[in-house]
Amino acid sequence: MASPDHYRLLAPFYESLSRLLLGNQFQASKTAFLHTIEKGDQVLVVGGGAGANMPELLRRCGEKGKVVYMEASASMMRQCRKGLDRDLLRQVVFIHASAFDALPDLKFDVVITQYFLDVLPDEQIDRLFGALQSKVGKHTRWIFADFYPLSSKMVQLKAMINTFRLLTRHARKDLPEYEGYFYKWGWQEMESMIYCQGFYQARIYGFAPNSINPEISS
Repeated sequence: MASPDHYRLLAPFYESLSRLLLGNQFQASKTAFLHTIEKGDQVLVVGGGAGANMPELLRRCGEKGKVVYMEASASMMRQCRKGLDRDLLRQVVFIHASAFDALPDLKFDVVITQYFLDVLPDEQIDRLFGALQSKVGKHTRWIFADFYPLSSKMVQLKAMINTFRLLTRHARKDLPEYEGYFYKWGWQEMESMIYCQGFYQARIYGFAPNSINPEISS
């Protein structure tokens, strides 16, 4: 079951508003490492939002690939569908849900979370990592982008968090310690890219060799 759609009012202008308020570097951070997606890849997008990158993802994975798009907001999902022509829609499996146990029993080559972990409570982040353990392999890449605390941006960051708490009822009052979760669940950073002096950061993770267990060895 999906949670109540708190993005109903924001969804129609979410992308244009983010471009206006956060600028070109924010948009650029969401394209970082997409070049690592290969033809035939099975790609999981969690918290896909309005799906601005979906045409690019689908082009890169090709007709033999697939994108599983999971989103709790029906309004955001509708915006994503609107941005895709009929041929591309055939390559997408849409999952309207907020519980991570709704993920399909597939092995993914690429996992993508962009500006998503920052709205999840700590226990939900742990649930996501745990739910993915059986759906990834030793060669899976995780493409990640999110906000990071920057002293010169703390006023803006606090305003953004408070606004989202008001409009979307997110419970989170601060930013998670992202790296702690990746380390805990056996992922290691492969490369990173910095935007807006580090306010936006994109990273790509893979499994650390000594973290591989039989469940994710394939």
